[in-house]
Amino acid sequence: MDVHGVDNILKYVSGSAGNQVSTHYGHMPDIEILSDDGARGIWAMEDILRLPKDQPSIYGYTYLHGFGHYHENYVRLRSGWRIKSTRLTRLFVERNA
Repeated sequence: MDVHGVDNILKYVSGSAGNQVSTHYGHMPDIEILSDDGARGIWAMEDILRLPKDQPSIYGYTYLHGFGHYHENYVRLRSGWRIKSTRLTRLFVERNA
């Protein structure tokens, strides 16, 4: 799933985060400058998500530990560099049932 634009990214994250405690780590970005106003990057990531036992996610878990990559596109505006789109791919996910 690709999410484009800051408003859509904020809406997606706010809607999916709910009442969870989340820890995210971004590591070693590989950023490629495509033009004066465009770039793309890949960030290695690790995340840990915890939810109350009596309020599991819509997928049924209360604990998730995953590894993967964020794939992002950036655009430079007058106000500076901004994320244009982001996509998360996962290499490994451990979660309770």
